[in-house]
Amino acid sequence: MSKCVNAIDKTLLQLLGLECQSEDYGPKALEICGLFRQRRTLELAIKVAVRFNQGVLAEKIGELRDRMEVEE
Repeated sequence: MSKCVNAIDKTLLQLLGLECQSEDYGPKALEICGLFRQRRTLELAIKVAVRFNQGVLAEKIGELRDRMEVEE
């Protein structure tokens, strides 16, 4: 199960990178982040957003990460 979750999160992270390169990344990028199953992947997603100068997106991903912590 863990390998499957890792593979899914890895693929979603790649999609996030592609979406951040798009000029109109908007809500789709945040929707992708909502599908992550691991807190660690959300940390990586924040780094991806920052790399593409998407500060607002990075903050929103941080909020998702915080909600995931509370739910665990």
